[in-house]
Amino acid sequence: MEHTPSMLSETHTQRILDLASQRGLLRASDLDAIGSPRVILTRMTAAGLLERIGRGLYRLPGAQVTEFESLALVATRVPQAVFCLLTALQFHGLTTQLPRQVWIAMPRGSHSPRIDYPPIRMVQMAGSAHLAGVEEHLCNGVKVRIYSPAKTVVDCFKHRNKIGLSVAIEGLQEALRQRKTTPGEIVRQAERGAIATVIRPYLEALTANGNVEQLARDALQLKARLAVTADPARYTDLKACLAGTGIEAALRTELGALREDEAAVGDEPDNAHQADHHHCHHHQSLALLATQYTHRATASRLRYSSTCSV
Repeated sequence: MEHTPSMLSETHTQRILDLASQRGLLRASDLDAIGSPRVILTRMTAAGLLERIGRGLYRLPGAQVTEFESLALVATRVPQAVFCLLTALQFHGLTTQLPRQVWIAMPRGSHSPRIDYPPIRMVQMAGSAHLAGVEEHLCNGVKVRIYSPAKTVVDCFKHRNKIGLSVAIEGLQEALRQRKTTPGEIVRQAERGAIATVIRPYLEALTANGNVEQLARDALQLKARLAVTADPARYTDLKACLAGTGIEAALRTELGALREDEAAVGDEPDNAHQADHHHCHHHQSLALLATQYTHRATASRLRYSSTCSV
């Protein structure tokens, strides 16, 4: 049976519709794999069978583009881009935010890429910061570069003026709760990014749960001087977990007072102690602030060498 031009056109149209249904986003170059001429895209768009959303980019009318499709599209067009901040938080499941733009990090001095779709928001990073903590994932068969959970959280604190401090704290909380990273890795990334002094008080406040075994592991990893629990029932267990490590265990009441017989390490001058004591109240306030985001009482805390010993 001889195929007429009309029949061939219908065959190509159906193939293209099937491909668009499978992929969500359809690029003009995708037609080469199914042997269909690209000119048919123009006809299908005019007929309302496809919707053109960017140069050489089509989808079925009313179809929703998924997050992964958006990342794959940007990665294809901007190979240097690393997905960061809100986009990376969303990818790792660390936020309730639904970003309206795709956030990308580019090397310092880069121009903002010209992309019709999806809308992008670019931040510039220095060479070492741009390359640190990069992970590779596959999205719709396309290799995409995304910052690791630890690097993402640290960047959120560094760029908190762009995304909001509450979003950064939520990301930190979720990264620890879901065990997507460790306190030690966050500290390492924060030190590379010169943001450790900002993030450490929040990390201290959120490294808080009744699991003294985990608390002891975190204390060792972070090289803390003092591990503090507010749960009297777990105080003895915490001391046992820290035995022989050189890290002191202490019990903190709900209002923040340490037991006198477990007061901290070292003989410090009175003036230094007073200065540290003032610093300590600042960290207690941060702990209370963080508790508002965790929606549960803070049971345990870590004290770092940069904080007070009381």
